Amino acid sequence: MQIVKFDFFEDHNQFKGTYTIPAQNLFESSLLIDSIGDTSFIIDFDYGPIKLNYSDYNSEILGQSKSSKDGKPEMKMHIRKIGEREIRLFTEEEINFKSGAIQLAGTIFKPKTDGKFPIIVLVHGSGPNERKTSDYFSQAFKLANNGIGVLFYDKRGTGSSGGSFKNTTIFDYAEDANAAVEYLTTRKDIPYSKIGMMGTSEGGWVLPMVANKTRSVSFIVLNVGPAVSVYQQNLDFNKYYMKDKGVPSASIDSLVNISDLFFKSLYDTTLNKKVGTLFYKFEHDKKWWGNFLPARDSANIIWWKASNYDPKENLSKLKCPTLSLLGTSDEFVPAQENEGLMRKYLTQAGISFKIKVFENMEHSSEIDDHWINKTSGGKIWSWRRTAPEFYETIIEWIKAN
Repeated sequence: MQIVKFDFFEDHNQFKGTYTIPAQNLFESSLLIDSIGDTSFIIDFDYGPIKLNYSDYNSEILGQSKSSKDGKPEMKMHIRKIGEREIRLFTEEEINFKSGAIQLAGTIFKPKTDGKFPIIVLVHGSGPNERKTSDYFSQAFKLANNGIGVLFYDKRGTGSSGGSFKNTTIFDYAEDANAAVEYLTTRKDIPYSKIGMMGTSEGGWVLPMVANKTRSVSFIVLNVGPAVSVYQQNLDFNKYYMKDKGVPSASIDSLVNISDLFFKSLYDTTLNKKVGTLFYKFEHDKKWWGNFLPARDSANIIWWKASNYDPKENLSKLKCPTLSLLGTSDEFVPAQENEGLMRKYLTQAGISFKIKVFENMEHSSEIDDHWINKTSGGKIWSWRRTAPEFYETIIEWIKAN
C-alpha cells in the first residue's frame, strides 16, 4: 500500500487537482483529469490512468487501474476526504532577476523559522524544466519544509523566463545559476546564514563552474552529478541502459565505439567518411538501439561541439565543502563510472567532502517499484519510493556545513 494525497478543486469553471506522494517526496504535482460523467472521472498520474467513481452517500471515491504490460499489478484506490492540505512550513515570493540581457523568473521559499537559515540556488537537470516541473518543485518543497531556503527558477526559454531554450549549453546555464547566486547576495532582507547550491544531473556539471567563479557560494550538493565529460556520460548511458535492456554485448560495444568515433570526428574531419559508413550500417540494421546513436544533423553537431566539457578541472579546483550523491542503479550517471573519479578530483581539491552511494537508487533518486518474493511463499509489490535516507543526508549535511 502507498498513500497518495489528492487536492481536487474548481478553477475558472474547470475541475482540477494536484497530488502528493509522501513516499516519493513528490509534492503538489499537477493531476490530469478527464471528466466523463456526473459521478465518474479519469485521473492520469504516476500510476497511469485510473477511472474513479464518486459516492455522494459517504463522500468516498473508489477506483481501480488495469494491470500494465510491464508487469505492474492492477491497483485499487480508495479516497477519503480529510480536509487537510500538505502543511507548508515556508513562505513564497515570486522574483525576477537578470542573467546578462535575459530576464529569468523564479521563486524563493523562505522557511518559517526563527533566526537565520541556509539558502540554496536549486539548479535543474536536463530538459526544458521550469518551476512547476514535478521533481524540481518537489525538491524545493522538501528542503524548504525542513528549514532550508530555496531559490528556484524557470530555465531560460521556459515558463515565464526570457531567452531561448534551443541550443542552450551548460555554459549558458552556469551563467544563469551564477546570476541567481548574485541576486541572493543583494537580498539583505532575507536572514540567510550562507548561500549554497544544489544541482541534479546536468546541474552537477554547472555547480563547480559557478562555485569556482564566485566567493559567494559556501557549499555545493551534486545530486547524481557526473564526474565524467559530456561525451563520456553519453557513452556510459548507452552502455548501462542497453545492458539493462538485454541488448547483446557485441551490439553494445559496436554502438559505444561508433558513438565515441563520432565525438572524435567533431575535431578530426578525416574520420567523417568512416563515421558515415558505420552509422549507415548500424541504422539500417533495424534494431531499436540504433536510435541511441548521437544525432548528426547540423544543429546537433553545433550543440555537441559547444558542449565539449569535462568537469575534471573545476572539480579539482573547488574551494567549498561538497556533497556528492550517486546511485548503484543509475544508468545515466553510473556510480561505477563516477564515484572513483569524483573522489580523486575532490581529494585533489583538498576540500571537505562527502560521497554517498545509495544502493539500488536510480537517476530519479528513487528505488524503482518491483516485486518482492516472500520467504513464506508468494510475492508482494513494492511501490516506487525515494531512496532511504536520501533527503536526510542532504538536509543534515547542509545544516552541518
